Amino acid sequence: MQQMSISDQLEVSDLQFELDQLDYDRCPDTGIWLLENQAFIDFVQCEYSASFHLCGNPGSGKTFLSSKVIDELREYFAEMTSTSLIYFLCDGKTDASNRRTSLAVLKSLTAQLLERITAVDTAFVRTNVEALGMVKRKAKDIPEGQLFKILEKCLRYFKKCYLVVDAVDECDDWGNLVQIFTRLLDANVCTLKFFLSSQKGMGIPYIISQLPVAKNYQVDVTTHAAESDITRYVNWRVRTLDLRSLGSPEEARDSLIHGCDGLFLLVRLRLDILTKEILPLGTDVKAAISDLPSEIFPLYERLLDRLNDAHKSLAQILFIWVIHAQTVLTVQELMEAYRIELEDVRDFAAPSLSESEIEGLSGGLIEVHEGRVRLAHSTVRNFATWYNWGTLAKVSEMDQHTLNRRLFSKCLDYIATPTLVSQVMSALQLPSDLQTSWPLADYAGRHWLAHLRLCSTSTAELSKKIIKFIQSDAGLAWWICYTNHIELHNWWTLPEISADINAWLHGNREAYRSDPNIADVVPALCQRHVSALEGHKSLIRPDFYIPALLRLAGQKLDHGYTNEAETIVNLAIGQSDRISSIHGRSMKYQAVLDLTVLLRYEGRYHEALQLCEGLQSDFQKVGDNSSRQLISASQSIGLIAGESGQLAKSELHLRNLLDTTMRKFGANDPDSLAIVHALALTCFNQSKYREAERLWDIKYFKTVLGKNHPSTLTITECLADLKRAQGKFGYSRQIRMEVLSLRQARQGAQSVDTIRSEIGLAYCMRDQGEAAEAIANLRRLLDTTCKRFSDDHFLVLELKVALAELCSAAGDLTTAETFQLEVVEKRSQRLGGRHIWTVSEKTRLAAIHLEQRKYQMAAVLLSEIRNVRMEEYETDYRGLCGVVELLARSKRSTGALQEAEELGCHALKLARKNGDEDNPGVLNAMANLAITKGQRGQFDEAQQLEERVLELRQKTMDEDNPDVLTAMASLAITKRQRASTRRHSS
Repeated sequence: MQQMSISDQLEVSDLQFELDQLDYDRCPDTGIWLLENQAFIDFVQCEYSASFHLCGNPGSGKTFLSSKVIDELREYFAEMTSTSLIYFLCDGKTDASNRRTSLAVLKSLTAQLLERITAVDTAFVRTNVEALGMVKRKAKDIPEGQLFKILEKCLRYFKKCYLVVDAVDECDDWGNLVQIFTRLLDANVCTLKFFLSSQKGMGIPYIISQLPVAKNYQVDVTTHAAESDITRYVNWRVRTLDLRSLGSPEEARDSLIHGCDGLFLLVRLRLDILTKEILPLGTDVKAAISDLPSEIFPLYERLLDRLNDAHKSLAQILFIWVIHAQTVLTVQELMEAYRIELEDVRDFAAPSLSESEIEGLSGGLIEVHEGRVRLAHSTVRNFATWYNWGTLAKVSEMDQHTLNRRLFSKCLDYIATPTLVSQVMSALQLPSDLQTSWPLADYAGRHWLAHLRLCSTSTAELSKKIIKFIQSDAGLAWWICYTNHIELHNWWTLPEISADINAWLHGNREAYRSDPNIADVVPALCQRHVSALEGHKSLIRPDFYIPALLRLAGQKLDHGYTNEAETIVNLAIGQSDRISSIHGRSMKYQAVLDLTVLLRYEGRYHEALQLCEGLQSDFQKVGDNSSRQLISASQSIGLIAGESGQLAKSELHLRNLLDTTMRKFGANDPDSLAIVHALALTCFNQSKYREAERLWDIKYFKTVLGKNHPSTLTITECLADLKRAQGKFGYSRQIRMEVLSLRQARQGAQSVDTIRSEIGLAYCMRDQGEAAEAIANLRRLLDTTCKRFSDDHFLVLELKVALAELCSAAGDLTTAETFQLEVVEKRSQRLGGRHIWTVSEKTRLAAIHLEQRKYQMAAVLLSEIRNVRMEEYETDYRGLCGVVELLARSKRSTGALQEAEELGCHALKLARKNGDEDNPGVLNAMANLAITKGQRGQFDEAQQLEERVLELRQKTMDEDNPDVLTAMASLAITKRQRASTRRHSS
């Protein structure tokens, strides 16, 4: 079970299958020359980190030699628990990314080590596999940084590790792969031995020679070195062949070897010509063999040129699918693809192909092994791109965009076949005879979106085809099949599917603008899925139904429909109560956690807290103190405390929880990172900006989670707010614009996250003097949001708060007051007058009253707010400081200067409880106190304060920052007043 989970989470290829095939095809006793090479012996036996580079021309047999090395090392170190062996065979024969990227290599190596460690530390493996699953809940792929961290920890379990990577040159980003190896060596995790094979070109030998190891070895596969192996291989293959047409056995062997220049591939192809019926009947075999070119591409060309144009067009179909498929196809899948390609243009059923016919039609350049098809060599891929496929060719140019668009269309049309759709919709799951009746359905359902991402996005027609499919029964059938299939291990990939579809459609501007509702296609699919399940009550399975409900609730919440989401989550909780198994309890806990997030959206903190405390109690009853769901519940308790104004309590709780989580799961675990973010947010809200900035290490989050992960985007926005609080408005705006662009493309314009990003950008625009444009943007956004939600919806109120602040900054105080009064009224009605949100909105209203010179009204309101804060939120020093400062300002404006000074001193004391001397909150309190002292004639003290403010602002802000300019002006005024007073007194 653990092994299944590891392979599922990391999506690794079955390399053992290929190694078995290589072992089957490899002639016995070949490759001995390499194993007996003194450089190889030294490499294996040395006690320090080293690299061994096997260089050779394409087709020289490097992969067979690498597999021989893997077998030898595996046997040699089988009984040594302190030594591990991990390997990867890069494969440039197809478009499948799980065989040709550094990330794929990293996944496979990590998976192999995790499987090895399972026997000695199951808890370590389970923790890391769960962490990978958590990242994939909202990310398309596991980030390289997190995989590297896990691989690094795995390697520390061993004293020595051999890493074998074949065909490094076939890795699309081989340079990054070598960088990964370099970082592993820098980490000094254990003694590392790298066995790497590649071609001689591309600068690879030089780069590998620069690995920071104690010794670099290199051996070339030369004609002389391979001579004995090739002779042995030919003798082995011809034992069961009738080669009398080539003369004596010695003559036959020489005919096959002559002109191959030490290349195994050419010898193998010549033998395949004899065994796979590639030559027409009646051909003079000896003349044909001797006439074959001694170079690879000309040989490929000769093998296909024997076909007429009609057969070339059929062969091209095979090459298109084998090369551009996103995974290695089975024979049945390729035959089905061949059939649908032909039936598109013919009015009769296409004949099926046998395995031998596939090999014969492709000139032996496509091979069949154990029911799977693949190219004979990676060089065939490039050859097929430029080869002239004749006048009847299916595709005139074999470029990637064109062919992926073709395969996308074929896959989409296939899963939209009416009969297949009907079968799925009647049973609400995959047909039992899927593999036999619909051989291409599994591939098409899994990979049509991958082909879409790889094809051109230049036409609106293609976008409309996608929208039409998703909105049809065919789209729902695909969704049901896909979600039911992956439900067992990683249904959390669905949000990324949603983002991929949105991003692709968003990239096609013409279609995107013509249909503004396309961002709703995935929420609509979730709704239709639930409706279909509820319409077939006899077919409802709770393990399908509950996750379908939670997916729908998640989509509703992401787009702001909290009431509907709450109803759906409560239904899921009720359904889970009917399941007595551990799985049912786990689904219920997840539903409850989802409900707490929803309640926090609406400020219903008391209800959310009760649910989290209930979860903690349940876990304590069953004695489970290490569950990730328990950690999530505890994190929510800390967040609720912070969001409800109990900041000191929140910080203490989160720090303790972070210590516990770090010990259990490590620093790079998603749960640990989530708590780090929560703690940073709490520090930021207390004006502890340095601590918040230290915790929000954006480089670390990007490395572990990925730069486009939703959590990374959220933290990036928090950093923008931090820079804005420090007066770095330009930098903050740039960050906000980048994040907004990503949100719009991947989450849609109407998602909660996107709308909040627009609000954040509006504040940045105001800071840079563009309040009018920012107000216009928010008014437009408010109009569209009001059409979707009631006037007391949290998004509507957040937009009105922002508009009130921006209008106030622009001098339109009447409009600002109108907006803010509406917000205070709705908050009071919904949450009560003492709720932290209501108190904050009343504070903003009081600030507007001060700008309107309604000093008495502001003073009364601020006194009321201060009392509530002292009683309910006394540890929220930042909020209380803001209220006291406003109250001091109101007193100063009415001439009560002594009281204003006392309040100003109190505000400064509160500000210093949270931040350092250069904290913006402290500087604002000092500046306000200086104004009061100046009005009282205490110019010496006022000047000292203002000089200190200016000094600290200039250290942390740009010279043209408005706060710096204001500080300079205030100091100049105070100096003039002080000088004038001295002249008068003298």
